[in-house]
Amino acid sequence: QKCYTQGNYNPLGELIMINKSEIYLNKKISPKKLWNFIEKIQETETEIHSFSFYKSNELMAEIAIAPYSYAPMQLYSLSKSFTSTAIGIAERMGLVDLEEKIMDIFPEHLPEVINDNIKNMRVRHVLTMNNGHGGCSMGFVSNSDNPISAFFEKPVEFEPGTHFSYDTGSTFMLSAIIKKRTGMTTLDFLMINLFEPLGITPDRWYKRPPRVESVFSFHQRMLRSSDFSILTKVCGTEKEF
Repeated sequence: QKCYTQGNYNPLGELIMINKSEIYLNKKISPKKLWNFIEKIQETETEIHSFSFYKSNELMAEIAIAPYSYAPMQLYSLSKSFTSTAIGIAERMGLVDLEEKIMDIFPEHLPEVINDNIKNMRVRHVLTMNNGHGGCSMGFVSNSDNPISAFFEKPVEFEPGTHFSYDTGSTFMLSAIIKKRTGMTTLDFLMINLFEPLGITPDRWYKRPPRVESVFSFHQRMLRSSDFSILTKVCGTEKEF
């Protein structure tokens, strides 16, 4: 897989080294002022690995703070942002309806007893982690040979839309919806509809164990800060891509 290093990654031109940190700088920006800004942040004991600085959609600087570099980093739950974006793209394509009930998408995975909370759970609720679970369903999902059924097996204690709970299992269900509606994994769907059009080249990705890989196949990204900044720019506008 492609790996970005100092030798082949050069977004703005000449590389500047300050205190062993790598900085690519737009000529409009003062190196001294930029480093003063970084020092002010570090005084707050905020740990910075790398960041990209844009102004009016123009890249001003990319910085990797020593001992870190521009090599893609493992970003764990940042994958949730990309999975949610996949659902948004699928909705625009007419493949997913946010008001559609989850039970109607996966009728073959429903438990024998279906309470009103399961009946009222919609794509929108899973997308916003307001699906009604009292806690994270990931333990049920990742340890099951049938992860979609396991999602429904965790008690849905609250009426969907009334209770937020940070839930990695919800993100995996969104991936399962992409798989069901497109026939592709979330990764393959995003490569065609997001990464390649935006010029993002994921260095590598990690997958869950084989029992869930065929459904989800996507949970930890290896990207640079500039890759994610592209996504935030797209999501912050109405511009088509």
